[in-house]
Amino acid sequence: MPALKFLLPLPALVRLVCRGAPSEMAFRSSVDHVVVLVQALYRATSRGRGGNCLERSLVVYRFLARSHPDARVVIGARRIDGRLLGHAWVTVGGRAIDEPSVSSDGLVPIVAFDSAGTAYPAVRESCPNS
Repeated sequence: MPALKFLLPLPALVRLVCRGAPSEMAFRSSVDHVVVLVQALYRATSRGRGGNCLERSLVVYRFLARSHPDARVVIGARRIDGRLLGHAWVTVGGRAIDEPSVSSDGLVPIVAFDSAGTAYPAVRESCPNS
C-alpha cells in the first residue's frame, strides 16, 4: 500500500481496498479486535511510530466495511504553523475509532467514503476526540 497511495487517486485506492474486503459471513469481528490487530501490525512495521494514518485507516476500513455497513474512512485537514496537514481516520456508527492521541482542534473533515467505497462530502462526520 505505501506505493499505491502515491500512484492512485484516493477514490480509486478506496475502491481497491473495498473490492477485496472479506464478506460479512467470512469475517465477523468487533471494531476493537480489528483496531488491536492493525495497531500491532503498524507498531511492528513502523518501529513504534504508528505508521501512516492513511495506510492504517484503509486497513481498518477494509476489515470493517463489510461487517459494519456504517464504517467510513474520512479524510480531513488542518492548518498548523501555516502548513496544511492532512489526516485520515475511520468512523463506525458516527464515532471516530482508534484516535487517542489526535486532537480535533482545527481538523476539518473534507471527504468520506462509505462502506461501498462511494465518496461524499464529509460535513457530518465526527472528528477524532471531538
